[in-house]
Amino acid sequence: MKTKHTFFSISIVLIATVLISFYPSGSPGGYTNSPADGHNCSVCHGGSVNNVDNYISTNIPPEGYTAGQEYEIVVSYNQSGKKGFELTCEDNTNAKVGQFASGSGTKLTNGGHAVTHTNGVNSTTATWTFNWTAPASGVGEVTFYSALARTDNYTKLCSLVIPQKVNTSLDQVDGFNFSIYPNPASDYIIVNSSDNEIREIFIYSIDGKLCKSAFVKGEAKIDISELNPNIYTLVFNQDGKNNSYKFIVK
Repeated sequence: MKTKHTFFSISIVLIATVLISFYPSGSPGGYTNSPADGHNCSVCHGGSVNNVDNYISTNIPPEGYTAGQEYEIVVSYNQSGKKGFELTCEDNTNAKVGQFASGSGTKLTNGGHAVTHTNGVNSTTATWTFNWTAPASGVGEVTFYSALARTDNYTKLCSLVIPQKVNTSLDQVDGFNFSIYPNPASDYIIVNSSDNEIREIFIYSIDGKLCKSAFVKGEAKIDISELNPNIYTLVFNQDGKNNSYKFIVK
């Protein structure tokens, strides 16, 4: 029994040493506390875990990201002690979205679906900057998740929700314009066409299923309270041509 106990103790020490050794050169991946990852830095580091705000910033405009556009992401940690982080991005289905590109002092991890530090930072303010290319149109709202670790066994958890930018109206063509508001919407949308003609509109889900149709003239209010939160496409015909418009149900 004594021999088994000694072997078990040595095994635990070796495992702990391996886990801790990951920290100086970055996270092994999958520790951002995102829904898909399900873990954070405290798994290896122990200690307390706290939720914080404003540790993640970006140059994505308030109205949201544009599909395929590259943006800058900054993770900052202002506190004493040696520090590191991991950050990922997921959509509302908890799928990893977008494409990361590492910057100075960072590298990709978790199969390229996350970014982490290359070396722990000892200075009071630790700042890591890297790029993220937004996913294709139709993904909708995304969330950045980050876990930040400190050598004195403190883990900070931070998240940042970003919407997808959608157009607010169709361009005016030959004296005709068409708009939808509010956008995003929840209970209803108002469609407004400048020609005041009766036309049928169709609302499709992101997977192409017809959810609703209605006849409208001029300005009309359409009930969308039965639609689940997501991105939808409204289609109508103008002069023999189908026009489409995306709007968000929140």
